[in-house]
Amino acid sequence: LGSAAAIKRGDSETALRFFAFAMRADPDTPLFKVAYKGIKASQKAIADADVKLDRGESRQAMSSADSAAATLRGLGADEAGAMFAEIDSRRCRAHGQMRAFEHALGACERAAKAVGCPHVPSDAKEAEAKSAESKCAAAEPRAYARVLMARAEVHLRDRYPEGALADLHNAQERIQPTAQRGSGEAGRLLRDITEKLQQAEQEKHKHDNNRDHGKMLDLPENLGELPKDRRCDFIKKAYKKSALKWHPDKAMEAGKMRAARKMNEMTEARDHVNERMGCTAPKKDPNEHQQRGHAHAQNEHIERMRQQHFQRAHQQQRQQQQHFQRA
Repeated sequence: LGSAAAIKRGDSETALRFFAFAMRADPDTPLFKVAYKGIKASQKAIADADVKLDRGESRQAMSSADSAAATLRGLGADEAGAMFAEIDSRRCRAHGQMRAFEHALGACERAAKAVGCPHVPSDAKEAEAKSAESKCAAAEPRAYARVLMARAEVHLRDRYPEGALADLHNAQERIQPTAQRGSGEAGRLLRDITEKLQQAEQEKHKHDNNRDHGKMLDLPENLGELPKDRRCDFIKKAYKKSALKWHPDKAMEAGKMRAARKMNEMTEARDHVNERMGCTAPKKDPNEHQQRGHAHAQNEHIERMRQQHFQRAHQQQRQQQQHFQRA
């Protein structure tokens, strides 16, 4: 029962300890040995996938993840269960390295669902959202933190540092209590998350300050040398091409939010390039008229004060002249 509960939570280390204890108590039962060896083999394949991912060998890492999945299936493990979350989080990272971002997000979504934290749609009912939140709060923190870290890595590769920061802060919040209770694995995860947070902050700074809107729309570098009508036509066609590429209806279910974000980025890039190339008038500040009115009123006030000052000075001068004449 203990090993079954650990497997359901995705805690393979605890499951192994239960099986090891059962084998010592009853060494003649082959069922315990088969399960123990199977979980050890899947752990080894997952560790091998991590090594390959760190070396950038994404296809080989995917093969190791598939091997781990086959081993667990042979033990009768549920593919929607938490044991497969570790495998899908590696698949998520591998797809991200291959720049197959929709497949990567799909794998991460399966992993999150497996540990008990499925994606809740924005239009979900309040009771449904609260139920999902309560279920996610009971998820194994280390397993969910690893899923969030994998998705954050994908977001960074996809030039979405805001999403990476959100996932990493969530992972940090989840893993901190476990690390404070003395878990060595949770402590290592927390250190990794802290390092990745610093990296994500740096990437966000670069993304906010060094974005090349022309490159985002795949515009030619000599666009400014073209006549105005041609360069404006180039921008229009490039945006239309991007809009067709990133339309959410064309995306996989897991990639619809990503497609909507990309569409917003392309629209922002188009507006910026159009304004820079003189294809549209600069956008006016909605508060500009009000600010101009305040500035005008302030200038009038300053002018009145200046005139009053000169009038008082002139009046004082006349009074002094009259005084000297009487004297």
